[in-house]
Amino acid sequence: MNCSRDAFIACVEAARGDDVLMIPVSLRLLSDQLTPVLAYRRLVAPDERTAPSFLLESVEGGDRQGRHSILGAHPVLQVVARGHEVVVREHGAERTERVDNPMEVARSITSSMRLVHPETTLRDRLPDCFLGGWVGYASYDTVRYVEPTKLDAPPLDDRHLPDLHFGLYDETIIFDHVDRVVHVVHLARVGPGGDAGRAYDEARAAVLTRA
Repeated sequence: MNCSRDAFIACVEAARGDDVLMIPVSLRLLSDQLTPVLAYRRLVAPDERTAPSFLLESVEGGDRQGRHSILGAHPVLQVVARGHEVVVREHGAERTERVDNPMEVARSITSSMRLVHPETTLRDRLPDCFLGGWVGYASYDTVRYVEPTKLDAPPLDDRHLPDLHFGLYDETIIFDHVDRVVHVVHLARVGPGGDAGRAYDEARAAVLTRA
């Protein structure tokens, strides 16, 4: 693991406040013959391929593969908007609300969260890239949320797709194509007064299960 239980707890105690701490717990593996596409196929079952997931590739110079490939599936929370009606899905439950600017809903959900890093060795240090958070899309028509008086009404929706759909991912798999390693990452969540030891144990178990 990238940090010990004691280092994780020390990190939480040093950073405690009124916000929710997000601390990455990870395992570093040799990539060997594993590719991002193969890992994605293992991560997402055939009957889940219409469910939210992602595979992001870094690119350099517009046409060369970059250092990192990042993938994830099974978001812990989703924000889906059609017009000004927003559905928030979390742990199998959902709530619906009507807001002026649905783009602000995801921001408000994570506004109290803060990413902090525990002490770790240079070998196990995580790459400086996306470790988890919001991934999704916003359609062209979402510009009307921020410029409602400057644009005409949108054309008739004949495809019945959401105007925006974002998932909040607390687990990612990161390929480092330079070092030829894979980082399996879980963002442990510790709220004010939360049990840091329990959060570490749960995150460690999640990482080992995914690996």
